[in-house]
Amino acid sequence: MRMVVITDVSGRVIAACHVASSGSSNVQAGLFPIGDQRMVEVDVPEHLRVLELEERLKAVLQHCVPKDTQQLRPVEPSAR
Repeated sequence: MRMVVITDVSGRVIAACHVASSGSSNVQAGLFPIGDQRMVEVDVPEHLRVLELEERLKAVLQHCVPKDTQQLRPVEPSAR
């Protein structure tokens, strides 16, 4: 499972959407970074894949994507 995420300048995920797989409906949506934001396509880790859709999206917002990577990492509790 893959998602596209938008991160702020610190790398924290501020928006996310699932990457459509072939055979999905014709509905499409998009995300666009502005300013210093960055758009990254990431693999969704197993601990997030098992969650229901709404919970998964909420959980992804508690992650970051370190610069020069394409991997979701949990945000440290002190940084929330």
